[in-house]
Amino acid sequence: MIVSMAKIKVNSLKINLPTDVPSVQRETKQDFVSVSINAQGQVQIEKELITSKDALLPKLQEIYAKNKDQKILISADKDSTHEEMMVLLGKVRAAGFQKVAFTIKAGGSKPMATP
Repeated sequence: MIVSMAKIKVNSLKINLPTDVPSVQRETKQDFVSVSINAQGQVQIEKELITSKDALLPKLQEIYAKNKDQKILISADKDSTHEEMMVLLGKVRAAGFQKVAFTIKAGGSKPMATP
């Protein structure tokens, strides 16, 4: 299954892509359960703040038990750490989810300097 979201920006080589490929159905944010992490490492699922790190995995497992095809949309504050993101992703995967996407904010970021 291919998942496509609007406003995807990829910096790559200029290439000509095939045009006779059928379009992929776009999925809306309503198709996903939103999981957010802020700069302090606090996690929120939909609108519920998860108050302890030990409560995160059971909550994710509860959601997965209700719908094994559920998709997760992870949003992270730009000041959250890589470690916090990897721990969160690990718990999402440990709960059983296979369909995970990340949100980004278009624009506003500066290109990385090349060595």
